[in-house]
Amino acid sequence: MKRSLFQPRPSHGFTLVELLMAMAVLVLMMVLVTTLVNNTSRLTTASQEVISADAGGREALDRISFDLGRMVLREDLPPLLDRQPGNDAFTFYAQAPGYEGDRGISRIGFRVKDGILERGAEGAFWSKGASDKPVVDFHPSSPDPIADGDFAPLAASVFRIEFTFLMQDGEFRHNPSALFGDTPATRVRAVVIAVATLPTRLRQQMSGDAAGLAALLPDAVDGQDLLSLWKPVTLSPTFLEPSENDPYPKAVRAGVRVYQRTVYLDY
Repeated sequence: MKRSLFQPRPSHGFTLVELLMAMAVLVLMMVLVTTLVNNTSRLTTASQEVISADAGGREALDRISFDLGRMVLREDLPPLLDRQPGNDAFTFYAQAPGYEGDRGISRIGFRVKDGILERGAEGAFWSKGASDKPVVDFHPSSPDPIADGDFAPLAASVFRIEFTFLMQDGEFRHNPSALFGDTPATRVRAVVIAVATLPTRLRQQMSGDAAGLAALLPDAVDGQDLLSLWKPVTLSPTFLEPSENDPYPKAVRAGVRVYQRTVYLDY
C-alpha cells in the first residue's frame, strides 16, 4: 500500500500560554482604545465649554452694544455709572424694550451679581411735557439703580464687566467729570465695555467666589483701553502661576478669556 505524499499533518489546538498571551494583548488593546476615547471625549467637552463661554461673552457684548446704541442722550435723563472696585454697574435710558414689552423707552442696566452678568430693564412710556418735549412718565430727579426684580441673567459665563469712555479728544477716561458734556469738546465719543468669561466646569474648581477672581483684573484707568489693561495681566506669570493654596488654581486662571467692544454714540 502506497503512502500519499500529501497526507495532512496532525493538527494541535492552542496551548494555554498562547491563549493567555492573546487575551493579554486583547485586553491591552481595549485599555488603550478606551483611554484614547475618554481623553478625546474630555478634550472635546472642554473645547465645547470654552467655545460656549466665549460665545456667551460675545452675545452679551452684542446685547450691551444694542442697548447703548439706542441710549437717550439728554440732560434730564442722565446715566448712572456705579464705579466700584471690581465689577461696574451701568444704568441708562434707551429706546429699547423692557421685559414687560416694548413701551418706547426703558431704563436699562447691566451688572454682575453672584458671578453672573445680568441685564435689567424697566419699561416706560413717553409722555408729553409742559414744553411739548417728550418726557418719561416715571424718571426720578436723580438716577438710582434698577430694582432687583427687574433684572434677568444675561450670560452665565461672564463674571467680570468694566466700562471706560473714549472722549472726543481721543483720550480714554475711566470717570469723566460729566459722562455726556454740553459741548462737543467735553462729550464722550464712545463707551468701551470689557467682559471676562470662564466656563462652568472651571468655576466648579474654584474654592473662592467669582468676586475674588474678578478683582484680579484691574479697574479702568485714564489713558488706556480695557483690553490693553487686562490682556497682559491674564498672560503674566504671576497670574498663571498661583500659590499652592490659592482659591483659583492654574487651570481656572488659564481659562479666563477677555473681550472688549467699543460703542460710538450718535448725538
